[in-house]
Amino acid sequence: MNLEKILDNFEFIERHELRRSLDVVSGRTRYRVEIFHSYSNLSAPWTVRVSAEQDGQWKHLTDFPWVADRDEETAIRTALSFLAGRPQ
Repeated sequence: MNLEKILDNFEFIERHELRRSLDVVSGRTRYRVEIFHSYSNLSAPWTVRVSAEQDGQWKHLTDFPWVADRDEETAIRTALSFLAGRPQ
């Protein structure tokens, strides 16, 4: 499948793909860390979204800061640093 060819059929300002998904357990909470990068603009920053599992459902963390880093590793480190500092 050529995803780039499929996406070219639609007009977007910028497209992002989910590049990596990590499941992390801290204390009694399970987190999903999703790392995104742009298809259409390779110089765009890597961004992160974090969700926590609550009552069997994934809920986005509203207090998670905006992460926009220059590379994937830095974006992951930033997200994990935030999670490590969260109260249990």
